[in-house]
Amino acid sequence: MLKRDTRVQIFVVENGKYILLKHHDIKRDLYFWGVPGGGRELGETDEEAAIREAYEETGLKVKLLPIKMEGVPQIKTSMYNRVVTFLAYPTEGKAKVGYEPEPELKQYYELVDIKWKDFYDDSDLERITYNDIVPLRNIINSDKFIKKKEFFICKIVNKAKYCLLFYNEKNQQFKLPSQKNQFISKYTNNLNNKLTKDIGFFLSENNGILYKTDVIYIEMSDDYNVDVEYEGKWFKCDELTQVNLDRTCQNIIEKVNKSV
Repeated sequence: MLKRDTRVQIFVVENGKYILLKHHDIKRDLYFWGVPGGGRELGETDEEAAIREAYEETGLKVKLLPIKMEGVPQIKTSMYNRVVTFLAYPTEGKAKVGYEPEPELKQYYELVDIKWKDFYDDSDLERITYNDIVPLRNIINSDKFIKKKEFFICKIVNKAKYCLLFYNEKNQQFKLPSQKNQFISKYTNNLNNKLTKDIGFFLSENNGILYKTDVIYIEMSDDYNVDVEYEGKWFKCDELTQVNLDRTCQNIIEKVNKSV
């Protein structure tokens, strides 16, 4: 049997979901879903291997968060002596089915599909994946992560959807208003809502501080006006490809346009 020292695996999280890949066990003709990962190559660190494997198997460039769990394989017959699990978020690219990059494994396994799975949904989840994700859920829900909220505030005018964004001078980008924004603190409790919905969360790191940001969708009446003193600006959603947006805003707008 093939033996490798270390397997790295990556929970790539975005919009409150994480990536699963469908593997085909060629010899036994079995299919199963698991997170991206593979063997660490000679000369690589665990972190370098995780970034490489994520890109090869999903087409995404990722940012690893400083969350690293080490253990032994759950399967006694595993070719690995050690398993290292990372938490990450994508920084570039679109998720797609990649390939099994390890030549010695190509005759045994192939990747055939990819999907985003709700981070807290255990339905049809492989036991191995469940055992790996539960500690990560506990870490994210602990005080290791600062919890924040941002708001996707929109209104429909003449069947066109507009969203409210605020300019971030430091990053020179437009972003969603946060719970600390003056507009939010003054108006949230008095909004004439048509719809309010939690549409996912994002993980991030800034100067060593970890954040979990929940995004709330709020649809307002079309006659609601924003006080100009708060410097908010309404953008037509389908024209936002021409606007410099931060990462969270880009992903949320794409999701909202598709699903809400």
